[in-house]
Amino acid sequence: MGTIQGHRSKVIRRAAVSAIAWVMLVPCLSLAAVSARTHAPKTGIIVASTVYLIATPFDSVATLVEAMTRLQQPQAIRACCGGAWRVHFAVQLEQPSGEETLELEFYDAASSNSSRGRVPMFCAEIATDPGDTTIFVNDFVISTDLDFAAGHEYEVSLSRPTGSGQKALARGRFTLGK
Repeated sequence: MGTIQGHRSKVIRRAAVSAIAWVMLVPCLSLAAVSARTHAPKTGIIVASTVYLIATPFDSVATLVEAMTRLQQPQAIRACCGGAWRVHFAVQLEQPSGEETLELEFYDAASSNSSRGRVPMFCAEIATDPGDTTIFVNDFVISTDLDFAAGHEYEVSLSRPTGSGQKALARGRFTLGK
């Protein structure tokens, strides 16, 4: 009997954490997009999380300020099992991509500053709605088999498919934990 209640408690805690994380994330994406339009070239942002992300509206400016404060303290993506990490991405584009598929590219931040050019260490095609400015990529699994490593920082970018203008539509960074 105690095992079932323990499992229910874990499920309820995870659901609550997911809801809270998303309530914090949506306003941050909106505020960050406004900030990016004001201060930088037309490139959106990508936020990585260990929590499954779903669209939820925020209820007040206070919630927005609190969420921004929490997201300014990045945390490493925890490993989900031996040598693998389950990452959830939220992307806020400056404008709709107009594409049904986009490329999610990963670069090791330590080697992406080299003079030999930027070559992605891993690329994946994702399905999108051409009219969306907010895109979610949940349950994206990366692993040591793909040359990812705990303790490393990675840059992730989202761009149009090869041959249709490779300028990054959005960028972000994340660190893999143990």
